[in-house]
Amino acid sequence: VFNARVDIGAYESAVDDGSQLVVTTTSDDGPGSLRQAIQNANAAPNWTRIRFDIPGACPRIIALESPLPALTETVYIDGYSQPGSVLNDDPVSFDGTLCLALLPAVDLATGLHLQTGQGQSHRVTGIAFYGFQGEAVRVSGAGSAALAGNGFGTGAPGVIAPGFADAAIRIIDADGSIVGGDSAAARNVIGRAAQAGVRIEGSGSRSVYNNLIGFNTAGTVDFGNGIGVKVDGGFRNLITRNWIGFSDTRGVLIDDTAEPAQETIITDNTFGSTTAFLPAGNGTNAIRIEAGEAHTIEFNSIRNSGTDGIAIVTPARRVRLWNNTISANALQAIDVSPDGVNDIDLDVGASGANDGQNFPILIEAIGSDDAGTVTGLLESANGDYTIQFFKNGSCDADGFGEAQSWIGQIEVGIANATAGANGSASFSAQVAGTGNLLGRPITAIAIDADGNSSEASACIDYEQGPQIFRDGFE
Repeated sequence: VFNARVDIGAYESAVDDGSQLVVTTTSDDGPGSLRQAIQNANAAPNWTRIRFDIPGACPRIIALESPLPALTETVYIDGYSQPGSVLNDDPVSFDGTLCLALLPAVDLATGLHLQTGQGQSHRVTGIAFYGFQGEAVRVSGAGSAALAGNGFGTGAPGVIAPGFADAAIRIIDADGSIVGGDSAAARNVIGRAAQAGVRIEGSGSRSVYNNLIGFNTAGTVDFGNGIGVKVDGGFRNLITRNWIGFSDTRGVLIDDTAEPAQETIITDNTFGSTTAFLPAGNGTNAIRIEAGEAHTIEFNSIRNSGTDGIAIVTPARRVRLWNNTISANALQAIDVSPDGVNDIDLDVGASGANDGQNFPILIEAIGSDDAGTVTGLLESANGDYTIQFFKNGSCDADGFGEAQSWIGQIEVGIANATAGANGSASFSAQVAGTGNLLGRPITAIAIDADGNSSEASACIDYEQGPQIFRDGFE
């Protein structure tokens, strides 16, 4: 949306129905100030773009002496309009230039408050934020906001200032809000928040997309947050394509609140590695799910966690793990409550974290260096299951494994369980690697039809199969 709203038809009209306001001074108040521009935008009947043309060398610092008014009308704050600013075009890190910085001269709770109304869509780009006691940007209300191409705790050349006592970004309700976006130019760099880099609360579906969280602009230095992304509520929040590392505790936390989040999607993120693929472990778990149902965790890379890679805690259930790459974590790849490796126990009528789903028991892994067969047994309640297999570089000290590289899966059905005992099903699955299966530890996880996923199984070494006719007939 370029102007106040989408125009009739497939394309935006060339007619600009909004107003333009220009900030020309770093002064906290008065003509040409950001404060005056916000006051004028709130009084405008239509969409307003706030531009910057502040004389002087980059960076230009606006030091606030008192809280700014909340933004209550549709506004686009365009920090990249400040001369010298440059959009990021690096596909992984952030090589843009943020020539505009916003920070408090005294203790202030919030930098910008986007108080959105029904049908409003605010946008903030090209600003480096520092030093607020609550959050740099708060988004609330019935509308939405887009935060793209900003720096939090970093980003403005030569600026040395504190991070944030609470969160860098806090979103309360504001369904449809997005932090980041698909393009490199939309990437935010979010670091140095004592509590959480991004905190999502209340109702709605919000997205955290394609950001550097816990890093400097290069994605290589520890600018960690207390928690990378903390989700306290909502439905189908999306956390995707982010680099999340160096958190003091968790990379992502789905918190146990009065109305916990449901159906969160955590996909295609890189946890615990810098953009140069050096260790950047999160202090405890990469992902911790403490409540809610039907969350999906898929296609993530999870490494170097201080404890377990993924933790699923009662009462969370139906947490579906699918094709993640999990390795080099201090404890388990996946820990489903209770803490530690779970026993093979009664799944019939079970409750608690992921309904206590048992992991498979592997019996043999055999074949060539490229492909072979894994056999085993699943003991669980009646139903249909997917069993996924992984090759690993090594096993944990307790003989259980990570889940480093997916090599195949099979569907298994159990129909012989009774009220007081598990049923069982044997399986023989074809697996394939890339020429390096021999001698590698193999593990597996089981996923029931509701998405309840197990911990990773005990390791079994992949061995050379029979060599008859290895070279064909002669």
